[in-house]
Amino acid sequence: MNNRTKKKPLRLRRSVKAGFKLGIFILTAICTVEIAKLGWETFTSRIGAPGGELLIIPLTVLLFYTGWTARREWTAFKRAYREAERREYHASSTNRPAYKG
Repeated sequence: MNNRTKKKPLRLRRSVKAGFKLGIFILTAICTVEIAKLGWETFTSRIGAPGGELLIIPLTVLLFYTGWTARREWTAFKRAYREAERREYHASSTNRPAYKG
């Protein structure tokens, strides 16, 4: 008897896509931390009133929120587009044969 479980085949495209997204996420996190450090150094070295470095953190939050919202809108758009294509395909196809000999 063969009691071995079947392994799922490696999906290279999906793995590369996930790795690419993870790399972009890590790079973005590192850049965000470095920009926040730069803003903090500028803030602490300034003698007078604070300047635009106070806006770095709110801008980062706004950037993430905008990306999150854009992704939600994009997925809704793709879903609506696929459904419209599906409706168009089903509307154009009939049960009659294509050739009427």
